[in-house]
Amino acid sequence: MKKYYKVVTSDLRSSTVPAWMKLDYGVRVVTRPDTPRAKLFAYSSLSRARRYAESCPYEDYRIFECECENPRRGRRVCVFSDPIEATEMALKRRRDAFYHLDDRNVVLADAITLTKEVK
Repeated sequence: MKKYYKVVTSDLRSSTVPAWMKLDYGVRVVTRPDTPRAKLFAYSSLSRARRYAESCPYEDYRIFECECENPRRGRRVCVFSDPIEATEMALKRRRDAFYHLDDRNVVLADAITLTKEVK
């Protein structure tokens, strides 16, 4: 089985989205997005997951091996930067209302299950 890696905060929450969109993860618990048709993301490369975790100075991050349901390679992941601003920008069709991750090692999934922490 292919290994994937999920970066989460020290309290097992989503690492890249604003607080109003954060999901809680658990070890051996299937986590799905709250929004229909939304995707969760993980990394296909441990070195890239580590590089991302080390580049985030605001919180302590943890990396877990994970299982991904229906994994698909994806380069661009869009996340709202702020709920009000994103709505206003989307109405004006401004692309800067979104935060983009552009990485060849990103995998999009319908659900993620954390299996074990990587040291």
